[in-house]
Amino acid sequence: MTAAHDESDARPLVLGLVGTDHHPFDRVVAWLDAFARTHPDVHVVVQHGTSQPPTAADGVPLLPKAELAGLLDRAAVVVSHGGPSTIVESYRTGRMPVVVPRDPQHGEHVDGHQQRFARFAEQRGLALVAHDAAALTALVERGLAGDLPRPGAALPDPAHAAAVLGQEVARLTAVPSRRLRLLRRSARSGARAPRG
Repeated sequence: MTAAHDESDARPLVLGLVGTDHHPFDRVVAWLDAFARTHPDVHVVVQHGTSQPPTAADGVPLLPKAELAGLLDRAAVVVSHGGPSTIVESYRTGRMPVVVPRDPQHGEHVDGHQQRFARFAEQRGLALVAHDAAALTALVERGLAGDLPRPGAALPDPAHAAAVLGQEVARLTAVPSRRLRLLRRSARSGARAPRG
């Protein structure tokens, strides 16, 4: 494990992940650092990337995949940037991710795609979103108390999803377009299909 994390530490773990984008995400690192300062009974580890390292929380710029997987498995709460793969990894390990999307108005990204994806994930029950330090603290405290929803309920049943997809494909192919009808007619008669 990284020097920022000691497996013998029995305190509950809050894992903050800002990702690998070259834009600093100092805002969320500062929020997690403030949380660590006021909650010494909680072990806060922040993967801070190019952001300023935390001073109260344990910080590491990057995490190798195996270490990240181990920390995700141990974490009581995962705080993530709005990157889809990080959100999915948290969700996959049974943690409802608390998401703080990067904001281009703060120079944290080139555009607002993380904000749009975070909104999409929240609307579908796949993430909880915090837009300020107070909301982040409240969600992390709820997570430490075991009061966050468990992942899984919002994920569609694969058999149901396949059935719905099949119905949609059948609906779309039931009434062929004019061009498709012409192509079929041409194929049966051996004639060339009209262009256009």
